[in-house]
Amino acid sequence: MCPSQQYPSVISSSLMCLNCSSVCAECTGSPVNCAQCPNNTYLINNTCLAVCPDTYFADSQVGICFGCISPCLSCSDEVTCTRCSDSYLFAAASGQCLSVCPDGYYNVTNPNVGQSKYVCSTCLPECLTCNSATSCLMCKNGVQMNGQCLSMCPPHMFAQAGTCFNCTLPCL
Repeated sequence: MCPSQQYPSVISSSLMCLNCSSVCAECTGSPVNCAQCPNNTYLINNTCLAVCPDTYFADSQVGICFGCISPCLSCSDEVTCTRCSDSYLFAAASGQCLSVCPDGYYNVTNPNVGQSKYVCSTCLPECLTCNSATSCLMCKNGVQMNGQCLSMCPPHMFAQAGTCFNCTLPCL
């Protein structure tokens, strides 16, 4: 057995212990085939890196880069996405990549470069669903008219499926 930071190698039919590269805390088979990394670096595919690449997150307790769940492009742990692939919406509140925003949220193009292309943004508190920050499609309580939530429809209008419509004459 070789001491720490060395690996066994056969040279001219003799077993010798050779030094690992300085990028590895422990290595096997070659000086750069890392099995363990120095502090503040992370093991991925037998290589030690200071930062894990996209689609991986760093587990500082074990010093390893682990893969994010699909469709995360980056994540902070095995279940929390921080950036999504372009065909998904990023829901910051839950750290998930979704194909549609849940009730209470609407999708919007994210202007921030290097972040998810689309994000789920919060609707107004009175909206059950919305299509922008100021326009409700369905209300939690009452009825919707022109994107606003009302307790009831104004005169000469009636409610159907939570939305106000104009009456046709004669209307009471």
